[in-house]
Amino acid sequence: MTKKEMGKPLVARTSKQVDNINFLLEILLDRQMAEEFVDLWVNQGNLLKLHERASLMVRYELSRVSVILFIAMGTRKSHSSEAVSGLLQAWFEPMLLDFGWLQRCKKGLDMKALEEAMGQTLLTLSLKQQYVLFMKWFQCFSRNGSECPNLSKAFQIWWRRSFLRGSETHAVESR
Repeated sequence: MTKKEMGKPLVARTSKQVDNINFLLEILLDRQMAEEFVDLWVNQGNLLKLHERASLMVRYELSRVSVILFIAMGTRKSHSSEAVSGLLQAWFEPMLLDFGWLQRCKKGLDMKALEEAMGQTLLTLSLKQQYVLFMKWFQCFSRNGSECPNLSKAFQIWWRRSFLRGSETHAVESR
């Protein structure tokens, strides 16, 4: 970085880097070459730890990258089951925490597309994994209400699937 860039606030530098990453990520997604990037993003343990301690604005910037990935997963631009599972395991809770900020400061983000993609992505996991993430979503929703993504459609689908699976299991066991 140049001295001029180093003199800028951390949020401004982070925002510029996120814009650059998202630009490159869109190109990779369009060419269906983003799998390695998804793996890199999922395995950013240090970045996840930083997210927990960072200011809201820095967290917001980091979550902008996750938004692009969630939308890509939900719209099938990138869909390896390991990548989906890893992304949700790593970045679902940070996304829940930052959703309110993402709603208020959209910076070109399509929040409706994000909510739909998060729901679609969740539904690709096993019922047990879905259960764990929906419980986290419920906790967030009970605390924050509209500051939390609306995953009610996905939850309804999960509920029906779980109920049907439970009644099928019960029917088989009772025979």
